[in-house]
Amino acid sequence: MNVQVNWHNIPASPFIEPIIAREIGRLEKHFPVDGQLGVRFRQEGNRYRARVHAVAMGRDWWVTGEGDNLAEGLNRAFDALMRKVGEFKRYTKDRINKRFQRPKALVIDQG
Repeated sequence: MNVQVNWHNIPASPFIEPIIAREIGRLEKHFPVDGQLGVRFRQEGNRYRARVHAVAMGRDWWVTGEGDNLAEGLNRAFDALMRKVGEFKRYTKDRINKRFQRPKALVIDQG
């Protein structure tokens, strides 16, 4: 997965790379390997905001997470992304299963 990290209003931190790598490992279970991921970090007052943009499965996924530090904001953003992907997959699966339901069992009275 191609990853691009941008920093706005804060200096770049090398400590965030292992966290991003761990979260990408979680995402690779759901996304194909050839997807793209963009992460933007921004500081607003005392809060840190991480915005994650993923392009995979023919869709654009945008989520934002906010926290007291960079790691907390990033974890919340990736949790929101995982929740959105799970809901999308569940909706798609339910829609497919509803379309191709098994016929109801025939009950033949032999009395």
